[in-house]
Amino acid sequence: MRKHNVYTGEQHIVTHTNVVMVRVDEEGKSIPVSDIVKKRYETRLKKFGKGLLTPDETLKENETVILN
Repeated sequence: MRKHNVYTGEQHIVTHTNVVMVRVDEEGKSIPVSDIVKKRYETRLKKFGKGLLTPDETLKENETVILN
């Protein structure tokens, strides 16, 4: 978990959590999360130490993919 300052854009870790990925269809029934999403989350976790990125980090990640 992070706290986010909307004025400065700063983020700080305030606690640690376990993430459970869930996906539901239009009727609210569970459906599998795609392997692509799982792999992207794992890759980001290894590279950035977190699965969800800030907009700036997402841009850097995309630039790295394009350059490679």
